[in-house]
Amino acid sequence: MILLAIETSTEFCSAALLQGTQVLARHEHAGQTHSQRILPMVGELLDEAGIRLAGCQAIVYGAGPGSFTGLRIACSVVQGLAWGAALPVIPVGTLAALAEALRASLQDPAHLPAGCRVLCALDARMAEVYWAVYDWDGQDWHERVAPSLSQPALLGPLLSRLPGDAPLWGCGNAMQIFASDLVPLVTCVGAPQLPEARFMLPLAARAAAQGRLQQAHQAAPLYVRNQVALTTDERDLARRQKELGLARAQQLVPALVEPATPL
Repeated sequence: MILLAIETSTEFCSAALLQGTQVLARHEHAGQTHSQRILPMVGELLDEAGIRLAGCQAIVYGAGPGSFTGLRIACSVVQGLAWGAALPVIPVGTLAALAEALRASLQDPAHLPAGCRVLCALDARMAEVYWAVYDWDGQDWHERVAPSLSQPALLGPLLSRLPGDAPLWGCGNAMQIFASDLVPLVTCVGAPQLPEARFMLPLAARAAAQGRLQQAHQAAPLYVRNQVALTTDERDLARRQKELGLARAQQLVPALVEPATPL
């Protein structure tokens, strides 16, 4: 299986390629330059693997929650690449990717005990956190609490309603930013701070094996913050970022899909 993944939901930008059992990855701080950096990353990975975009089985994207602009960039770039190469797409939640990153960070990820539970929490700005809870059954993650948006101080009462007494791990940058509210809620805090494309690949591979694929036009961000109205500047920025991402993707698709011209 060959899968290409991109992740632009935070200030970092990442891309990864799964080719059989080999994973190639790029991950860097992008600030506000995701739309300029993500496609060169994709080209570098494909060149390193010696394949073209059409050689992939699907394109994976970080669906959210996360930065409004970053999620729009990911969706527009994925739509452009997948449409041009006639490939399906696979959405992976950013919080689910954090749970998988936690598992991968362990000394022996294969022996993560069944029944482990993970609180994944990301800083959502405005003194709020994006969070979700996942249970590990020994083979796969199961969503116990869907991605939500809450004030950090409210997570304690919400988590207390969960059935069972499984040890609760914590991961994500909110565990540091809101440590006084969140750290007392968990048994231990794991290393992963932000989602990365490479940790979306195992989740996407399982989704592909189960036939959970989307068509390119179905790629859409997962929002959990219901913002009633965007300012004019926010609307213009979102539109420009989407158009720029889609235009760059469509411009680069021929070079990624077509065989290189012999010298």
